[in-house]
Amino acid sequence: MEHMHTLLYMVGAGYGVSLVPATLTPADRPEVALVPLRESAATLELGMIWRFDQKSPLVLGFLDAVRTWCKEMPNGRP
Repeated sequence: MEHMHTLLYMVGAGYGVSLVPATLTPADRPEVALVPLRESAATLELGMIWRFDQKSPLVLGFLDAVRTWCKEMPNGRP
């Protein structure tokens, strides 16, 4: 989350604008306004990495759950 605070600093210093998660609260930067996007079709693509030799039942179960969830989404995406 440290990079989010860097973004807030840069925006507050006048170096531009940034897209940030809606959960971010710039309380310590009164010169920065958080403006919610309405009816946004924005998406965020995520990836997963893990060790190829992973044997943990917990990790393998999580990977199976994510794969199942992705198959249920249109185009394999949430």
